[in-house]
Amino acid sequence: MLANFDQRLAQLQAMIEPETAWFLTTPTDIEYFTSFESLVPEEREAFLVVTKTQAFLLHASFSPTPNFKSLEKLSGTQVSLIVPHLTTIRSNSPFQKLIIDKTRLYADEFEALQSLVGVELTSLNREAIWKLRMVKDATEIAAIRRAGQIASQAFEKLQLQISAGMTEKVVQRLLDTLMVEFGSEKPAFPTIVAFGPHGALPHHQPTDTVLTANTPILLDFGATYHHYRSDLTRSWWFGDQPTAEFIKIKNLVDKAYERGIDALRQRHQLTEPLTAKKVDEACRRFLDEAGYGTNYIHTTGHGVGLDIHEPPSLYWKNEAILETNMILTIEPGIYLNDRFGYRWENTVLLSENGYEIMTQV
Repeated sequence: MLANFDQRLAQLQAMIEPETAWFLTTPTDIEYFTSFESLVPEEREAFLVVTKTQAFLLHASFSPTPNFKSLEKLSGTQVSLIVPHLTTIRSNSPFQKLIIDKTRLYADEFEALQSLVGVELTSLNREAIWKLRMVKDATEIAAIRRAGQIASQAFEKLQLQISAGMTEKVVQRLLDTLMVEFGSEKPAFPTIVAFGPHGALPHHQPTDTVLTANTPILLDFGATYHHYRSDLTRSWWFGDQPTAEFIKIKNLVDKAYERGIDALRQRHQLTEPLTAKKVDEACRRFLDEAGYGTNYIHTTGHGVGLDIHEPPSLYWKNEAILETNMILTIEPGIYLNDRFGYRWENTVLLSENGYEIMTQV
């Protein structure tokens, strides 16, 4: 199943006022609306200029480009070409206002845009983009579902192969390789492997620390399929008998996770819309009442798609309404400095009838 990029551009154009153009610079925005993939997102390989009636991809001359009827193309992304390209576009589709995404715009590019005569520059409200990107279509759901299956399959196989004497880096390489063997294009993000006290830092990166018996392990990882990502965390005790403290923390986090899932399960039974804030509260209140609120140091979850972290963010101030076909994570955790961390995370689809766990393992 192929995404309908003509339809996506049409949805964007429906939000654009006459005599106005949007100048998009975020690589995954451009990919979402055109399928153009930046090989190196840190480099400028494309701009997307969209007016009420036309769309123009400004692309690097060495990059392959998509072909569909509603997209026109202009070669070259050098700063010196920005004004000439926009002048050409204005001759075809006149605009007096240019909406720019300053979050991914370089200073010299902004200065070039400022030199446009007779054009007012206005900052883009990215919520308008995310309004479209947060709710996934059938193509996106299928890709993320497969990315979730791949990560789950790789973890199942890893559990049979992990052994004492391996380092965090070795486990990371093994897990990344297994995901590729099952069909992943690349890790969804740098794989986290944390032994013992390292698990108390949520974004720990692997070291040469050696795995020994009776050690807590925390893995946070995901696969990529057709450019879409999955995200899951698994924590467990490697060895014979876990400590009483580890069992206590595991039980608390597992119950907090179920509170978050229950909030999603009951979404259609509520008299008011379910918000990101309410899901966060369901998990956070439970851990706070158990005495570990200060040890829960991150949000309850986030959206997943072309980016590994997308809106909606599940945190205590976010009143965003959770809608059908959003895909997000539920990931409560407790982190005890110098001892261990325990987090449990799945990628979850909000479906018409409830929810679907997309990382089943």
